[in-house]
Amino acid sequence: MIVVMVACGSEDEAQHIARLLVEAHLAACVNIIPIRSLFEWDGKIEDQSERLLLIKSMKSRFDQIRDMVKANHSYELPEITAMDIASASEEYADWIKTVCGLGK
Repeated sequence: MIVVMVACGSEDEAQHIARLLVEAHLAACVNIIPIRSLFEWDGKIEDQSERLLLIKSMKSRFDQIRDMVKANHSYELPEITAMDIASASEEYADWIKTVCGLGK
């Protein structure tokens, strides 16, 4: 199981990408969280309001998630990072596998 993080520039973009991922069974659940990001871009420090997607999925789905995000994201270089989940309740992990089409 993994959680993929993607920062989006707007609520609309975040909802669009989240819905695509869930409808395609690439994610079992996507949380959309308002965040503020500070980063360097083109030699300048940027300070922006964004939406962070926390995408709950399986490691075997990462490449498809990455490709779908890239195809639908407005940023030239979107953040697409993933963390392995070391532990989860068995029931929750089974639900993620089932929703993502990987069975139990």
